[in-house]
Amino acid sequence: ALQSAADLAVGIGASEIAAQSLCELGYSEALAGRRPSAARYLEDALGYAKNNEDCLASIHAFIGFNFVDWGKVELGVSHFQQALELARSAGNRRREIWALGIGARGVLLAGRPNTARDWLIQCLDLCDDIRWLAFRPWAVALLAEVRLALHEVSNSTQNDLEEALALSNQLGDPCWQASTARSIALVQIDAKNYSEAGKWLAHSRERCCSVTDLYAGLLVEILTDQVRLSQLCGDDQSAASLARDLLPVVAKTHADGHLDFAMSALTGTKSS
Repeated sequence: ALQSAADLAVGIGASEIAAQSLCELGYSEALAGRRPSAARYLEDALGYAKNNEDCLASIHAFIGFNFVDWGKVELGVSHFQQALELARSAGNRRREIWALGIGARGVLLAGRPNTARDWLIQCLDLCDDIRWLAFRPWAVALLAEVRLALHEVSNSTQNDLEEALALSNQLGDPCWQASTARSIALVQIDAKNYSEAGKWLAHSRERCCSVTDLYAGLLVEILTDQVRLSQLCGDDQSAASLARDLLPVVAKTHADGHLDFAMSALTGTKSS
């Protein structure tokens, strides 16, 4: 339906509809891990968006989303920064929240946890300000991961995650359920509660895979965490078995930043 809309809009010169349709097509492809086609759709969308700041903010955010999961992290973050500037200029707070919350993952992967924390705190403040509660679970889950990187985990971190998981369950959102359960698992790993962490990662993977249109980048992260947990437990056989699950997903979804780890886990060698 989106492809038909895009084709018709291009044919009659309806630039705004063409840009929006191509933008949504690009996001759908990026979510599924089809990186090259996502990049093409989003590049085409830029050509039709002209000076529409709202639409441009979405396109740049989705380009950033695609690049980060492609392993082109710094390039992705630069597009998230453009998305933020455009969303703020347009006064579109929901687009600003999305760029802050999803973009913070790229900032974290770029090795800047302090900045990622600032983005997520801004994101949560804006969520509360406009009462966009449905977006909070993602930001809370990612903030816990950032706090782990900064060694700032406290009892309140676990409480916040439990509240976010409850909200995710109430919303019935498998992606939010999976991301929150994953962060709970990461907190348990940090506390060396490996058995409990394994249960949460299994639940996270089950939730992520409960829909056909799953978020491929999140599945890669969950599988990677399962491999790492098996390695921590000294279970090389399970680590290799999980790596056999991970490697084809990495290859299929162009998760280039995870390729070395997946290969090394499969062969039992340490990645550089």
